[in-house]
Amino acid sequence: MAKNFRSIILKQASSLDKAVNYLRNILDDPLWLQSLRDAAADIRAKCNGVDWTVEITDMDLPMDRNPMHLKPQILANKLKMFVSIKMTCNAELWNAGEDCITELCFKVSIQEKENRDFEKIYHTGFHIDKTNDAEKLVHEEIHPLYHVHFVNESKMGEFEALSMDIPRLSHHPVDLFLGLMLVFANYNKSVYDKLKDNAFILNLCKESAQHYVEPYIRSLAKKPWSDGEKQKNDKELCPYLVL
Repeated sequence: MAKNFRSIILKQASSLDKAVNYLRNILDDPLWLQSLRDAAADIRAKCNGVDWTVEITDMDLPMDRNPMHLKPQILANKLKMFVSIKMTCNAELWNAGEDCITELCFKVSIQEKENRDFEKIYHTGFHIDKTNDAEKLVHEEIHPLYHVHFVNESKMGEFEALSMDIPRLSHHPVDLFLGLMLVFANYNKSVYDKLKDNAFILNLCKESAQHYVEPYIRSLAKKPWSDGEKQKNDKELCPYLVL
């Protein structure tokens, strides 16, 4: 592997380790930080190519006792939240100002704690994905290249929530750091306030925005009002804008 690619990949592991150290002090060393430690170790163990992957499954994160607009209110202080991510990136494109993400699924699942009544199942969540070529072949629905998709598989009292294929809405890509800030901003404001006031965490988010969000915004800005050169990804970011 070319030396510059190896250094880029190992820097991702190093950033995760440093984030863990800062988060330990900010948040009193919560158990979920072990998932970040394991992800960093996994990057180092598999550092043998141009790609690296951050993969975390069902990381148990704290949420506010009573989330905004919660219904039914009987669920206050009775919810648990799990976050998963699988993200693969190309180190060769990292500093090229291009989309370096080859695979992305950032998933949030919220459900009732210790629910034994299967007639009243409360579960909601969302995921932010990058659509791959295989999905395009089997799905008729419009899939913007990067999109957020909400799910609701709950039964609410006597009424079952209407469940159908709701639109996948264009959304900028997120990595682990941007995703965690998004989750805490919406579901645990006290943690979010602590993180946004920490210079190191803020710089990690700024670096993520530079490499993941800025290429997305630049590509999106080409459509449909620009006659400039369009690449394949440009056309797929929001298909219903390109007719």
